[in-house]
Amino acid sequence: MKNFTEIEHPTSSYNFEDIFRSRYHIHADLYPKILATTYFHENDFPLHMHSHSFYEVNVITEGEGIHYIGKNSFPVKTGDVFVIPPDFKHGYEETRKLTVFHIALSDAFMQKYQALLKEIYGYSFLFELEPNLRVENDFAIFPTIPQNDFVFHLHEMNILSEMCLTDESGQLHEENKCLKILNLLADFAKLMATGNANSSKNTFLDTSSILKSITFIEKNYSENFTINDLCKISNMSRSSLLKQFAKLCKCSPANYLLRTRIERSCELLRSTDYSIARIAQDCGFYDSSHFTKSFSQVMKLLPKEYRNRYKNQLFSK
Repeated sequence: MKNFTEIEHPTSSYNFEDIFRSRYHIHADLYPKILATTYFHENDFPLHMHSHSFYEVNVITEGEGIHYIGKNSFPVKTGDVFVIPPDFKHGYEETRKLTVFHIALSDAFMQKYQALLKEIYGYSFLFELEPNLRVENDFAIFPTIPQNDFVFHLHEMNILSEMCLTDESGQLHEENKCLKILNLLADFAKLMATGNANSSKNTFLDTSSILKSITFIEKNYSENFTINDLCKISNMSRSSLLKQFAKLCKCSPANYLLRTRIERSCELLRSTDYSIARIAQDCGFYDSSHFTKSFSQVMKLLPKEYRNRYKNQLFSK
């Protein structure tokens, strides 16, 4: 008998536009104008393993079940919130009166609101670090909406669901919907900043303190600072910081800083005509030579090659 993780959904992989084809009666010409959509998923479980090319936020609004991601599984209940990044296989089994609210975010949404998303406290934790933690380990630290706040958030989710069902497709309607989604995401991300987590291996993680270090790195990537500075910010010893940072982020603070600088440089290469020297300076590298070397080691391309490849892709569309 096959393990649940070996059983794939008939549509094992799909993209953002497939949601409209299967759930809504929307003309195909409108698909590119829709940046995000939401819906309640119920009465269709078990949901066998599948993946998609976009970010999806899952909110358990009723019931409970077992959620699978990769080869790991976790119990979920009303109020739990977690993110499924692109190309992560996942599914649901052993469900009891389960209803899941899905927020599907297109690539266009992520690009348009990238700066705002990065400003949300706990965003990278919720969207990047926590999902990888679930896939690679035997514990999860996704947040749960407090009972006192759940009614308000459920009301907002119902409004969003209705907005996505209407035939309106104007720019104002789409922006209002996206702003409501951003507000929800900000609330969910902030939940990540509170409390600690214990794994089934009894490995303690001081997530709120590590998050202080992560947030400092992401906001001050262009500046020079040391491990000792991060220790002061997080109120942790050097050994505890390095150990827990590696456990959570799968890298050292120095590598996380480099990754953050490279990500920001990619944004500038795509969205501006700044010189390589200016981008190097804005992103905290010593000079253009240091930037080019670091960039090529991580991206396997020179900065100019990356910029040209991106522009060529735009023209080919």
